[in-house]
Amino acid sequence: MGGGQPFILEIPVKISPSMPNIGASTTPVVLLDGTYWATRLVVDDEIGLQVYREAPALVEQGNVGLGCFCRAGGVLLYNDVSSPAPGVII
Repeated sequence: MGGGQPFILEIPVKISPSMPNIGASTTPVVLLDGTYWATRLVVDDEIGLQVYREAPALVEQGNVGLGCFCRAGGVLLYNDVSSPAPGVII
């Protein structure tokens, strides 16, 4: 632990909901050099914030509803089989 954030081999721990849970015959931990990772944020008319002012039980309690939607994708930018891999499964 460094400043409240968990580390493994001095690499900060990040949680991915798409990785399997810890259990028999699963691989839930990957150490990865993030410089080989590219994230693409999708920009279209569906993305953004929407405020709901007249939803049931909001106005009566003085609340405002908020909806947020964002879509992203990612890819590992590595395909050189002759050099060390940027990630390791532990």
